[in-house]
Amino acid sequence: MGLGLEAVEVALRLDDADLASACYDAAAATYGARGDYRSSMEIWRRRWELRDRLTDDLELVDLHAMGAWESWEIGEYESAIRYADSIEGQIQHPGGVHAQAWRVAALFRLGRWDEALATFEMLRDRLDTRRDNPPNAITHMYGAAAIMRELRDERREADDLAAVLAGVPEDGCRVYGWRIQVALQRGELERARRLLLSPPPAWQIHASVVWEVRCDAVLAFGEWERAAEVAAGAREYAAAGGSPSVPAVAGRLAGAAAFAAGALEEAIESLTAARREFDDLGMTWEAARTRRLLSVALARADRPDRAASERAAADLTQGALGVVSDRVIDAALAVL
Repeated sequence: MGLGLEAVEVALRLDDADLASACYDAAAATYGARGDYRSSMEIWRRRWELRDRLTDDLELVDLHAMGAWESWEIGEYESAIRYADSIEGQIQHPGGVHAQAWRVAALFRLGRWDEALATFEMLRDRLDTRRDNPPNAITHMYGAAAIMRELRDERREADDLAAVLAGVPEDGCRVYGWRIQVALQRGELERARRLLLSPPPAWQIHASVVWEVRCDAVLAFGEWERAAEVAAGAREYAAAGGSPSVPAVAGRLAGAAAFAAGALEEAIESLTAARREFDDLGMTWEAARTRRLLSVALARADRPDRAASERAAADLTQGALGVVSDRVIDAALAVL
């Protein structure tokens, strides 16, 4: 990182803003390699100050794409959409798909699924001959689209996307966590287990998604004895620079595990806190999933009015999203 910033100073003395921007990117990548996007974003913001001096199209497109990516990683989903949109149509460069791929992922998080899928299909058409053989940098949008199609039980589209994901090399770190979530939602539990046990060497670049799916896998498998360890690992990562979505997912897991152990008050407290965190981030689907668990815990604790309220809110959201079934939460509730 230090050498990258030194190179920035040299480039600026040479009055080469494009080179300085590339050097900022290299410096930020040292943080991104371990999933510390809070630190990486600080460097990117310094790079952003050069935007009006950039002349190279690739550098301009990459600047916006990285703004979208890093904003997504720190839970600023609306910002991710803005950075992606601000370059769309301004420069005709293949790299623009990278920025829009993060737009798809952000819209997915925010529960704007129709818009996310429309954007995805537009980008897939833009890929032309590579529509079913996408570059690694944009494979996460295929994962997000596959999850949405699967949850809506849109079988033809879901199976088609699952086939595309199966063709991505298993050392592809961009799609790794998303691919596990797709397997869990498809009920392919043995495949999910195998993937969880064999992360690609560079998985930490996308550690936030990986830790989230590790938490969800404990729910899907009902492995409550592992819950405390996995939740603690997720929180430790988040404290070191990870996404604010990660502790919310860890809190949901901790709440479900407390529920399984019969500690209803602890469960209700953890699930309520997780639901609030998801609401604050605008993650409507994740909030609804958490409400489903919370409503059952509340009912078990003899709080029928609040249980009904949480379940009604969950049903409203899932109905609007078109969710037919959620195998992860369904599996957890089946044994609670």
